[in-house]
Amino acid sequence: MDDLSRFIFWRIKCRFHPYILPETGWRLYPTHVASLLESLEPLHIIAIGPTWLGVDGAFIDHPGSHGEKLDLAVEVADALFGEAKSRTETKNLEVFKLNTGLTRFHLYDEGVWYVVICADVRPYPSRFAYLANQYRLYTPQMFWIDGAELYCVVATADGVKAGFYVSRKFFQDPKPENATLFGDLLFLAQAESDWSVEGQVDVVCTYNFIADWAAYIAYVLRQCRGLRSFIRHAYKELLLREPNECSAWRTLLTALERRDGEQG
Repeated sequence: MDDLSRFIFWRIKCRFHPYILPETGWRLYPTHVASLLESLEPLHIIAIGPTWLGVDGAFIDHPGSHGEKLDLAVEVADALFGEAKSRTETKNLEVFKLNTGLTRFHLYDEGVWYVVICADVRPYPSRFAYLANQYRLYTPQMFWIDGAELYCVVATADGVKAGFYVSRKFFQDPKPENATLFGDLLFLAQAESDWSVEGQVDVVCTYNFIADWAAYIAYVLRQCRGLRSFIRHAYKELLLREPNECSAWRTLLTALERRDGEQG
């Protein structure tokens, strides 16, 4: 496996899923993709530019041709998500139904190739996801234009139910030792089964006032491979903190103790 293939494989395994708001990004253009995306929810986006390649918002420079990078991206996607069992094509869009039940589409738009791995909207793949906009999808040099933290969301079938931030350092290198924000812990839980973070991390999130933020976070956490590690950290927070500083962590632990599948 060469360096570019390793980067694609590693970044997908980090599980920084994108979330695209209905009124932005893919939903607006090109028109022949819009109806397709009504039935599909992007889980991973590989963007291939003339001198760079990006996977779920992380980019590296690479001098290879579009064709070379596209072949490598498809090779890794086949290995991780299954091979194509059928294909349809129209203009600059190719759609592949995979033998795993997922869908992969290739789109060429304004000088960039996209290889997008999707799940069916029904059932909706609830997940922790970074909020992807046109800058974060198409122009890698502007990814951090908003600062040192990246806004992320709890994506559910009913839309976004809570928001939180991940740190720039963790997003670029998601190791436990780089985790400093609550959102870093959520993505750690989504990607890794066994981890430990030293020190205290405050529960900081925004949410829809009619939604139980803890219930929706807990709902996604129950599906995560790192749930046990997250719960261990939560109890450690209760031990490290003064009693009057524990309310948010207690609320989240209570939500995690509810029956599986319950969302408040």
